[in-house]
Amino acid sequence: MSTDGRRASLPATARLDAMATENKWAPWWVYVVVIVGCNFAKQRLIEDRVPGAANVAITVVMVAVLVAAITAIHRARPGRGAGTRP
Repeated sequence: MSTDGRRASLPATARLDAMATENKWAPWWVYVVVIVGCNFAKQRLIEDRVPGAANVAITVVMVAVLVAAITAIHRARPGRGAGTRP
């Protein structure tokens, strides 16, 4: 049985909970575009000025901050609350 078939057989409150979970994250491509763009800009700015380990550490922190920011902005948008579909 497909996931959609199982979801349709759930009670209304369970369907709302499932939809709230689906709306929790921005679309995958938003994360990819922003992270790749910021990483490209970071590399252009720091180029060979920092050692490799520092570059990795900066990248990890940058990605964590970007994921948190994108997710917070997505969740704050109207119509993205629990149980709503875009």
